[in-house]
Amino acid sequence: MPDGQPFPRPAPQPADASPLERLYDAVGEKLYRFFYRQVGSREEAEDLTSEVFLKAASLLDTSRDESAQRAWLREVARTALADYWRRFYRAPREFAEETFRPPRSLRDGPTEASRADQLPDLLARLPKNYRQVLELRFLQGCSVRETAAALGLSPGNVKVLQYRAIHRAAELGFAPEPGEGRESDEPGF
Repeated sequence: MPDGQPFPRPAPQPADASPLERLYDAVGEKLYRFFYRQVGSREEAEDLTSEVFLKAASLLDTSRDESAQRAWLREVARTALADYWRRFYRAPREFAEETFRPPRSLRDGPTEASRADQLPDLLARLPKNYRQVLELRFLQGCSVRETAAALGLSPGNVKVLQYRAIHRAAELGFAPEPGEGRESDEPGF
């Protein structure tokens, strides 16, 4: 593609253009820009746009009016974007030890034993609701749902409290290891 033009502008379609061609003319560039804003890569945005229109080529209900077709295409685009992020985050991440080495201060940081010694003091300095969430999630190993039931909160509220409690604990000088307290069967949001 020429520089300065991130998405090819289609030539005007004749009056007898197919519904898919008319839909592409109407929303193709907007769809590309939507994907580009979401993924930040021209190539990925082009691939996602193509993926949506390939799906539309085989599944588009041409008996529906254009606004219904656009609404359907929006849903296909959202699904394609969600699938993209699922693939992106499930892709294996490989780091060579030479490439990623934590700073010396982290390598020589507190041992597990000294971290455990800090825990009662840290919990005492946290607000009660933060302390309860961390105790249930990390010390007792409760799931988000179990913690929510025990505290009379929604699972979403428990996740927010857990997030805030971990960040507050980090500010105070202690944070759980990455991946602790996560459940593989629940979304992370």
